Amino acid sequence: MVGNGATDWDVDVSPSFPMTVAEFSLVPKSLLDTFTTEGCHYYFYDEYDTTPNSDICNQTWDKINTLT
Repeated sequence: MVGNGATDWDVDVSPSFPMTVAEFSLVPKSLLDTFTTEGCHYYFYDEYDTTPNSDICNQTWDKINTLT
């Protein structure tokens, strides 16, 4: 059976991306640690959460995406 791969905005797609790529050793664990400690959050659907991220979150998100 095949279904919609993005079924829960709280954990699917962008929210799970940093942990997924860290677990596959595609990014250093330190980036995931920073992402988690700073309370960063990104969603596939931007209007889901409009709370702005800090500059360090944006920089960390950019590094994670650049490395992958």
